Amino acid sequence: MGTGNLILAYRELWGEFTGSMAQERERRLLESGADLSQPTKVRTLRGHITRQLLAELRDYFDQQKGSDGPR
Repeated sequence: MGTGNLILAYRELWGEFTGSMAQERERRLLESGADLSQPTKVRTLRGHITRQLLAELRDYFDQQKGSDGPR
């Protein structure tokens, strides 16, 4: 998988303004409305969000394998 394919996946999944998985993770963290004053809780939430994003990327690329190629 090349960088271009990864950037395309980010944009198709999360919108054109997301340039990285870290950006999307931080956006979701802020939008969660969670109390971000506790570093341990923030670290835990980041881990959960990262696993969710990785699952979304896996699903995306699994679907791409089943199609005629990249969109």
